[in-house]
Amino acid sequence: MDCIKLESAELRRSARQSQNKVFAIEIKPREALKRKRDIKPVPTMEECNTDEGSPDKIPKLQVTKDAEDRPENGDQINTVEMDVEEDSDQNQNMSSEDESENCGEGMKSHLRQLFPSQRPELWKRTEVHVRLHLNLTDPTEPVSLILTSGRGAEKTLRCLAQQLAAAFSNTLNSSVVEIDGTSKSVQDSDQVKLDIDKLLEEAFAGGTQAAVIHRFEELPPGSTLIFYRYCDHENSAFKKVFLVFTVMLPVEELDFKLGLGAVEEQVQEALKEKFVSSDRTAKFNQMDVDKLSGLWSRISHLILPVAAEQKIEQRGCGEDGSL
Repeated sequence: MDCIKLESAELRRSARQSQNKVFAIEIKPREALKRKRDIKPVPTMEECNTDEGSPDKIPKLQVTKDAEDRPENGDQINTVEMDVEEDSDQNQNMSSEDESENCGEGMKSHLRQLFPSQRPELWKRTEVHVRLHLNLTDPTEPVSLILTSGRGAEKTLRCLAQQLAAAFSNTLNSSVVEIDGTSKSVQDSDQVKLDIDKLLEEAFAGGTQAAVIHRFEELPPGSTLIFYRYCDHENSAFKKVFLVFTVMLPVEELDFKLGLGAVEEQVQEALKEKFVSSDRTAKFNQMDVDKLSGLWSRISHLILPVAAEQKIEQRGCGEDGSL
């Protein structure tokens, strides 16, 4: 009888649904809810009264996700730290790029106007040479170059060296230290070596980042060995600095048609004649062919000829190279 009543009730329900246009809907879980859940029910009061159901052991309604969907705290911290480090590196790189661009723009505009007679390659090569150094957040060696001219461009030679060093140091909010070889030419070589070392050490350690060594060829030969310490590539005492050497050749004027390779050979030969008295090996504190060759390899990264600027040769420039 019960079965007959249930079947009759089911038939009447189906008839009403058809008459009212109501249809049964099969409900399925959404895609996002298809993950397995481990659902633990809240215990009854009777269970709570047992030892296993003590208040400190009552399990709340728990929904446990798959392990891969729940990152560990350590992973989150590591990710944040990596992001911060990347941002820091990006800021440093952007800062270095800004500094190199500022220095390059200074050479392109300001210095070209002050020295209009110079070869275009002087500006191009100097800008590339210096910018490569400034683009490095942590350079592995200093940057240096040699400017050279004949006697007719001596004032221009000095002023241009000072201006290049100033452009570099201004980019870094620093200053320039200068050494004049002509004022030390007759002094004791060992003493000059000590004086140069002390001057550069104190200047660079104090934050100065550019140096001009004017008339390098006039320094006592043995004293120039101190530049091993400051120009020895990755072994240099200071790596975030710029050194500009000037060498005046024993000619009135450099041939404008000379290539850079020929100019380099002239400078090397002139220094050899000045610094080396014979081909024999000298004492440890004296210059010889081998020591000069080693020093030359450290300072001759870029050698550029300088042409005379008539206004500068007539009027000169300030002690700091200002015009």
